[in-house]
Amino acid sequence: AQQGSGPGAAAPVEVKISGEDVKILDELATLVAGHISKIEGTRGVRSSVVQTNGQFVIEVDRARAANAGLSATDVAMTVRTAISGVEATRVIEAEQSTPVIVRFDLSRSATPYSQQTGELKKVDIATLEGMMIASPRGGSVPLQSLASIGVDNSRSNIAHEEGERIVKVTSYLRSGVP
Repeated sequence: AQQGSGPGAAAPVEVKISGEDVKILDELATLVAGHISKIEGTRGVRSSVVQTNGQFVIEVDRARAANAGLSATDVAMTVRTAISGVEATRVIEAEQSTPVIVRFDLSRSATPYSQQTGELKKVDIATLEGMMIASPRGGSVPLQSLASIGVDNSRSNIAHEEGERIVKVTSYLRSGVP
C-alpha cells in the first residue's frame, strides 16, 4: 500500500464486492465498511453506495384498474403527468423558446408553491393515495384503490466491472501506518 493522501490519490485499501442482487451488495458493503472502520489505523472509510432520497414505487393492480376501465399504462401516465408534468407547448419570445409544463395541483393547500422558496411543494404518499384518476367510464377513482404506493431507496448509479455489478469499500491509512 502506498501512502498517497494528496488530492486525487487513490485509497490504499479497496475491497470490491460483486454480485447480482443490488440490495445484498449494499448490505455487504455496509458490513465490510463497519469491519474496516474498526481496524486500527484506518480512516475515511467509504462505500461507493450512494443512496438518493428514495423514489415512489407504485404497483398497479391490473384487475382493479381494468374494473375502472383503465390500463396500467393509463394509471402510470396519469401519475407521471401529475408529478412531473408534460410539455403542452412552447412559448417563443424574442428568439427564446420556453416550455409550458402542465401538471396537476396535488397540494392540499390553496398554494401549491412554497412561500419561502417559490418552489413547487413536495408530494408525499398520502397526497398520491388521494389523487383522483379519471375513468373513461365516468367519474374518478382514487389512486389508492388502483395501486399500492410506497417509497424505496434508490441508487444514483450502479457500477459495473467486466459486466458484473460491483460496490467498493475504500479506506485511507493514518500517518505512520505501513
